[in-house]
Amino acid sequence: MTDHLNYMKRAITIGMQGRWTSPPNPWVGCIITNHGMIVGEGYHHKAGEPHAERHALKQAGAAASGSTVYTTLEPCAHHGRTSPCVNALIETGVETVYVALEDPDSRVKGKGILQLREAG
Repeated sequence: MTDHLNYMKRAITIGMQGRWTSPPNPWVGCIITNHGMIVGEGYHHKAGEPHAERHALKQAGAAASGSTVYTTLEPCAHHGRTSPCVNALIETGVETVYVALEDPDSRVKGKGILQLREAG
């Protein structure tokens, strides 16, 4: 089994912690790795609160720069009750982002992935 698969499985497991508290939002998990070590983990706790990526970025701190991110859902690209996670990932300087599922929400649907690609 590859490290990528193991990290994404870990992100899914972390995300499951929000399955009863995040609705109506989806439950999402995020893992941040740097040099093969997990430096940040997060999940979406509750609607209106920071998303999984924000929690993982906070935990990772400076180690998020140049890191690899594994997230179970495309990072949000719109302003709602929280600001766009895609902006936080780009501003932090993460190097690579693996997304398990494109967000079906019409406010996002591919826009987060596109912004990440455009940012390099």
